[in-house]
Amino acid sequence: MRFAIFLNENGFPEVDNVQSLETFYKVRGNEKDDIIYLEDECVGVFIRHLREKGLGSSQQRSHLSAIMKAYELNRVNLLRNKLYAIVGEDEDRDDPWGYNIHQIKTLMFNAKLITYKALIALFASAGPRRGGIFDTAIIRRGPRKGQHNYLMLKDLQVPTVGLDNRYRTTEEGTQETALEYIKRIDPQILEKPVYAITFYRGNKKYEYRTFCSHECYKLINQMLKERRDAEENNPNPNETLQEWMQRNPTTPVFRNRFNPTPYIYKDGRSGRTDPHEIKRREKCITPEPLTPRAIEKYIMNLRDKIGDDVKFTPVSEGHHRIPVLHGFRHFHKPIMSEGGINSSVSEWLQGRKLEASEAAYMRGAWPDYARLVEYWKVMDALTIDREDVERKRSAYKDKVIDKERKEREHAENVAYVVSEKQRIDKEDTDKQLRDQRDYMNKLMGVVADQQAFINKVQKILPYVPEDIKKILSLDNSSSLSLENKSVDVAEDVETEQDDGGGSSGA
Repeated sequence: MRFAIFLNENGFPEVDNVQSLETFYKVRGNEKDDIIYLEDECVGVFIRHLREKGLGSSQQRSHLSAIMKAYELNRVNLLRNKLYAIVGEDEDRDDPWGYNIHQIKTLMFNAKLITYKALIALFASAGPRRGGIFDTAIIRRGPRKGQHNYLMLKDLQVPTVGLDNRYRTTEEGTQETALEYIKRIDPQILEKPVYAITFYRGNKKYEYRTFCSHECYKLINQMLKERRDAEENNPNPNETLQEWMQRNPTTPVFRNRFNPTPYIYKDGRSGRTDPHEIKRREKCITPEPLTPRAIEKYIMNLRDKIGDDVKFTPVSEGHHRIPVLHGFRHFHKPIMSEGGINSSVSEWLQGRKLEASEAAYMRGAWPDYARLVEYWKVMDALTIDREDVERKRSAYKDKVIDKERKEREHAENVAYVVSEKQRIDKEDTDKQLRDQRDYMNKLMGVVADQQAFINKVQKILPYVPEDIKKILSLDNSSSLSLENKSVDVAEDVETEQDDGGGSSGA
């Protein structure tokens, strides 16, 4: 098929399903290189075949879109509206049905491999599409420069690293670091690290960045530590997990199954030269990415193994069997949409396409740490092990209560110390006032006694003989200085009386 090979080699991003062309040729049974056929034959045979296979209208439209694109590239314009009208809509299909928290918890509990536990937690908390883990469409098209078809270690970043060097403007107009902003919103964000995950890196049309839960963060780290300890990518001695991840940026986050246990003979000798051991080590050291088909097969086996304990089949008429991987996205979407998150941030974190102006606004106004604060609002709801969440929430509540109790006791102690100081200061002030009052009373008593003495002196002074006055020498006595004025006044009075008596006598 010359044209299908041409599409595959040139990697047209618009044609996402080249397999539709192969199906079309297979149905027609014609091996000619020329793919320009009659429109009626295309519609009548191809769409009839898709309906017989039981595909819904959306899948029919997807297949038909690839065929129409092939026609357009060969300069043949089909009647688009007529073709899509023939496909129609599914009137008897209900809305998609997703997992609930109990079903996801059961799947995670029954998964024996840590890789699939981490995968289930990632699908539930981050809600990626199946192509976010391993994109088969890129393999068909051929990856462009900078693109890769699976999730790599370099796509995992801790968003709280380096926040002390980033600044933002507060509502009051002051500057603060992003780390101070996170601490002010909720200090627990720093205590429960998460991963910021970039899906479809290098694909400008589909690339987006979201977060996973702290539970998923711990499971991924546990999985990676086991792989590092199994000597994947030849780790250096005493190398930390972060250093190992930075040294191997293109290593797949989720790899195929391998045997970490080295081969040992029954007599205890090492089997490093054994062919099976060499093959095991090669497979362990050079990981291959895990494909969606392998993930679906494992989860399907889990669902069949669980059986009737948890219902994955329709619970009532009209409900369909839960999609194996997309059912996690149906669990994730309503929580993100109704969890109190900014609507644009919610769409952004789910990898939904935004308008160009809105996308530019999101990049400028919502940096990673701001989107992390929004995601934090729903992280507990996206955590599968709710017992752990409730336990940590209870521990955090006890911690907050204990902190409030200590703050209250400290405030009471401070208030007691302040009240005691105020009481002591008041007592000292009252004592000083009493001492001053007593001193003034004594002083006023002394003054009153002196005034009484002066009054008595003034009364008897007219009757004191002159020679006795001279003997007393009132001017030389400092203690009787207050009497000087009264004596002078008395003398003046006597002089006036004498003058008056003389004039009257005369």
